[in-house]
Amino acid sequence: MPLYAQSYITQIDSLKQILRNTPPSPEKVAILNRICKLSIRSTPDSIMPTALKALTLAQELDDKRGMLLALKNKSFGHHVSGHPIDSSLVCQQASVRIAEEIGDYETIALWHNNIGYILKKQKSYPKALASLLAGVEILDQYIEKPSSLKATLLGNIGEVLVEVNDIDQAIIYFEHTLNYSEENGFELPYSAFIHDYAVALYLKGETALAFATFDEAVELQTKLSDYKSLIQTYMNYADCLLKEKRYAEARTYVNYALELQKVHQYDAQLLLVKLSEVELADGNVEAALAAAEKAYTKFNKNAMTQNRARANA
Repeated sequence: MPLYAQSYITQIDSLKQILRNTPPSPEKVAILNRICKLSIRSTPDSIMPTALKALTLAQELDDKRGMLLALKNKSFGHHVSGHPIDSSLVCQQASVRIAEEIGDYETIALWHNNIGYILKKQKSYPKALASLLAGVEILDQYIEKPSSLKATLLGNIGEVLVEVNDIDQAIIYFEHTLNYSEENGFELPYSAFIHDYAVALYLKGETALAFATFDEAVELQTKLSDYKSLIQTYMNYADCLLKEKRYAEARTYVNYALELQKVHQYDAQLLLVKLSEVELADGNVEAALAAAEKAYTKFNKNAMTQNRARANA
């Protein structure tokens, strides 16, 4: 279990004690939804059953806000369970209908962010950009206070622009994300996108600045215990070092990522494939084959787990 998960589990246990003495009410729905949110970083497999309890109770009480949050949690439950994307989308679309009914524009913007993210994964880049830009427009029009969601939307736009090789515009959006996050004290969006900014700088040919930005990312993500972003930074750093034929340093960063992966959830298969790539480029054929074989074993285990999840969906 990830080291940081224990504090979330302690909070969940406390909420479950309160839950036992709470009668059916919007307050009980809120507690169930809070448990779902804490479970994301500790016991993600438990999100779906808890979200279903919250949704059922919210519907019985006609608690619109509770239904909205429960649908969001159910959507994430589908995602972490490996269910088809359509299952998650159905929940998100239902939550947007409620958000429109109660005038919750931040949720509508969040929906645009999630749809944009999914479309990016499906390589539908023009549609992804349109959805993400629509989310920013909604926040600018209806939400006066600074929003970490806006920083996330701007960063996701930067990622899409990298995919379509518009590096100059990507850098502009990443800088906008980082500046906006810094101005408003949003540390997590800053941490989540600083390594993407470093990659864009490298792609533009600003190698020294890119590597300095990677170093800044490592320092910040370590300070914040943002291990998911830190592993990604190590991977991106290794990839750039590999292109520079700095094999020993690339290997070091991949191994840092593998060490973190042991206690923080991440796809070990991807890390092993990268390690195999580094070893092969450095002429270490046996080490490359050993890493590739480990990756293949992980792939088979993951495929079996996903197939079971789909069968139980």
